[in-house]
Amino acid sequence: MNETIKKLGACEEGLDWLGDKPLDAAWAECHRGDWMLWVADKVGVDIKTLTLAKVRCARLVQHLMKNQRSLDVLVIAEAFAGGKATAAQLEAAYAAAAAAADAAAADAAYAAADAASYAARNKTQHQCAEICRDTIPLHDVLRLIKEQGE
Repeated sequence: MNETIKKLGACEEGLDWLGDKPLDAAWAECHRGDWMLWVADKVGVDIKTLTLAKVRCARLVQHLMKNQRSLDVLVIAEAFAGGKATAAQLEAAYAAAAAAADAAAADAAYAAADAASYAARNKTQHQCAEICRDTIPLHDVLRLIKEQGE
């Protein structure tokens, strides 16, 4: 199954970390929620489940979001994950937030991210990994990875 992860285009750092670990052990031990979200997306985890995990991870840094449209996307995405908003509503909210972002805002966000301490980023990555384990069923991930390899 690890070969399937490689074929999906995983980054070298992720592949190095994965090594020969069985995927169930890797899922249990992974310290990077972004990697887990990437795998879940690539193998086709249910979009509502994936969206819920993404929202929960984004809520970890919600205090850094200054644009109301970005905050609105979280609300709509959460509603979508719970079956109370449509994919079209989610896409419209995302498009509105993307349209509001300009180069200056993007530069400020990157500067803030660069200024953030390594320890804070590391803690957030670990929290996001726990969210993924709590939200995305391991059996679904393993089944979908197996299907990808067939």
